[in-house]
Amino acid sequence: MSSFFEKLMLARQISFKDGRIEYLGNSRLMLLSEIFLSMYTESMIDSKEELLRLYRNCKEDMRDRFVKKITKSHGNTSRESMLGLLKQTAEFGGWGRFEYESVNENEHRVIFKMIDGIVSSALKGKVKRPCDHIFRGIAAGGMSVMFNSDVDCIELSCIAIGDPFCRLVIGNREFLEKEFPEKFKEQM
Repeated sequence: MSSFFEKLMLARQISFKDGRIEYLGNSRLMLLSEIFLSMYTESMIDSKEELLRLYRNCKEDMRDRFVKKITKSHGNTSRESMLGLLKQTAEFGGWGRFEYESVNENEHRVIFKMIDGIVSSALKGKVKRPCDHIFRGIAAGGMSVMFNSDVDCIELSCIAIGDPFCRLVIGNREFLEKEFPEKFKEQM
């Protein structure tokens, strides 16, 4: 059992009872990744507008609900502990393994790798563009709360298109558009 899971159980922040899973006061659903991915690919893969809507919805939900509950339940956490908590939560949720490459708190920028991500690994060779739109939204929402500033996330490399791992960068829109104009135009 992971130490993160053990901490959640001890703090009574996760429960399994009466056919329900609750994590930080939110109901959760365990869904086979194959079912999730079949819905993801069939309904959205070719529509930039649909993918952008999905990204924005995930960002808003993460920012406005989930991360605020995390910070409330863990008290006023430092940015360093918040980075660790976001990483642990994502890994616990089955999104993949994460490594932070750089964090610039003053500029509100983060670069991280997602290794063996569930979505990109499943879609390897099936798409022509980076595909982790849901997780981009989740990351942008979480980091927006952490930085107390609106940030976005774009994917620079992706397992699905043949890269060895996914690399994502978080920053304000102006920075992302200036530094990564093609990726910004493609994903935002």
